Amino acid sequence: MQAGDDEGADPATKISAKLVGTYSTREKAEEAIARLLPLPGFRDWPGGFRIYEVTLDRDLWPEGFAGTETGERPRP
Repeated sequence: MQAGDDEGADPATKISAKLVGTYSTREKAEEAIARLLPLPGFRDWPGGFRIYEVTLDRDLWPEGFAGTETGERPRP
């Protein structure tokens, strides 16, 4: 895998996720990406950032861990 490749594109690739922050707006998340891109590690994977919108005050596992054997995760 080369820097800039999408980790999720190859199912054989183990994805290394790093939560870099939680932001109140998409704009603030994009500003954070701009700040982090020049830093060691992040600059080697410029296409590795993802922004997910989440609903606050919501349980992500309301029915327990069913489905975790297949790697299934709840969507925010």
